[in-house]
Amino acid sequence: MPRTMFRIPDTMRAEIVRQYTTPLPDGTWKGSKLIGSDLGISNTTVLNALRSEGISIRSAKEAHAHGKRCGPIKHAEQFDAPPMCMCGCGDPVYWRGNVQKWARYLPNHRYPDALYKIETWLREQYMTLQRSAPEIAAECGVNNTTIVRCLEGFGIPRRDASTSKIGRFLGSKNPAWKGGIAKWSYAPEWKRMARFIRKRDDYTCQECKTTFPKQSRYLHVHHIDGDKTNNDPQNLVTMCAKCHPRGKRKEQFNHLKDPHWRTKWLISRKGETFGIDADMYLTTVEAGQRISVGPATIADMIKSGRLAGKKVGWYWYAERQSFDAFVLTYKRRAKVK
Repeated sequence: MPRTMFRIPDTMRAEIVRQYTTPLPDGTWKGSKLIGSDLGISNTTVLNALRSEGISIRSAKEAHAHGKRCGPIKHAEQFDAPPMCMCGCGDPVYWRGNVQKWARYLPNHRYPDALYKIETWLREQYMTLQRSAPEIAAECGVNNTTIVRCLEGFGIPRRDASTSKIGRFLGSKNPAWKGGIAKWSYAPEWKRMARFIRKRDDYTCQECKTTFPKQSRYLHVHHIDGDKTNNDPQNLVTMCAKCHPRGKRKEQFNHLKDPHWRTKWLISRKGETFGIDADMYLTTVEAGQRISVGPATIADMIKSGRLAGKKVGWYWYAERQSFDAFVLTYKRRAKVK
């Protein structure tokens, strides 16, 4: 016995065709299930009505192609005026179709690109202001490698190590800067006069008659009367570092006789800056020789508090009075052992 088909009015049939073929305001279509639910009929009845009117049925792939769907509009606010970006720029945001809601920020507005990712800023800092990559990295809070990669990515030519140091340690930028005031009050033309005296004396010490190379650092020019402002050629004479009369400094600088002249020179040279006096402190090398231990052992004793001392740059120095008292105790313990 043939099945009897459910007959629907022509008005309902026309409404089914209209809803199925007319897109919704958001560009999607209603599916047969949703139409049947709204009209109170089954999904099969809707499909039969469409086929009887010659309407091709969309497949599941066609119904969801390019983001189209057969469901209802769940978020009608997307057709309203979009809200403004929350960063305060005043620009409207966009609709996020994957989550069906408005975005809160425009691209790169919530997390803007770092300064080192902006080519104009990075080029100005590196090329115009001559800042180094480590300095830029410290300001941006990244490592040096990140800045180097950005420089290479933007095609900014990098400076070599020697070129990057040109002009960076002049004047107050130099670690040894002391306000531009010389320790000794030499006359302004002193350097020119000193070169003239060395050349006049044929780069030979007039005391020991030893000849030195032209650029030797051991060849000095001595003021005979002790007045450093008197640059009369008759008052100047060439002397080597060994023969140059400098009083107590001569004994400390004479490395030919004292093997520890350099560490003592550091005490004398940096005494004014760091408060180190050669009469009150002694080097770790000298202290270690007195008790037959290495300099590192003396430095460890100062760090641990067993000895009183002070650190100057990379070097440790023991307080002479405290070390003299420590030597007596150290020797007694050695004899008991």
